[in-house]
Formats: sequence, structure tokens, C-alpha cells
Amino acid sequence: MSDRVPPGVVVTNLDVPGADRILTYEVLAFVAGLQRRFATTRRALLTRRTARQKQLDAGVMPDFRADTFQIRREEWQVAPAPADLDD
Repeated sequence: MSDRVPPGVVVTNLDVPGADRILTYEVLAFVAGLQRRFATTRRALLTRRTARQKQLDAGVMPDFRADTFQIRREEWQVAPAPADLDD
């Protein structure tokens, strides 16, 4: 792998064939940018996922959101399936 790595990026486990071709500077910079931009949101979502899994494990059943009650209560239908799928 090239010694060119974006600032703040640490790459481990390079025992993958082709890693030097895949993990280019540009790719690493892109992923690092995503991490910097969304890390807080990603961690919050993972925390919520863990909490929700604990609820499900405790027997809480999934349900629809309360704010969608009116939508679910109304009469509605989707468009007919295209003819080639209507078999």
C-alpha cells in the first residue's frame, strides 16, 4: 500500500490481496470524510439500535408509529401492477 494516507487515517489488516489497489488515497480520504461527517449520527443510531434490540428481546412487539394512524385508517390503494408482472 502506498505510504500516502490522508491525515488522521490509520489502515490495519493489509493482508488482503489487492489492498494497495483498492485502498487508494482518494478512497481513504472519501471514507475518512464520511466518518468525520456522520460519526456522531452513526454512533447515535447504533445506540438506538441496541436499545431497541433490548426491547425486542424483552418481548416488546413491533408496532406502527402512532403518527401514521390516520394514513393507515384511510382508504387507499396502489396503482395496478404492470401487465408483465401480472401473472
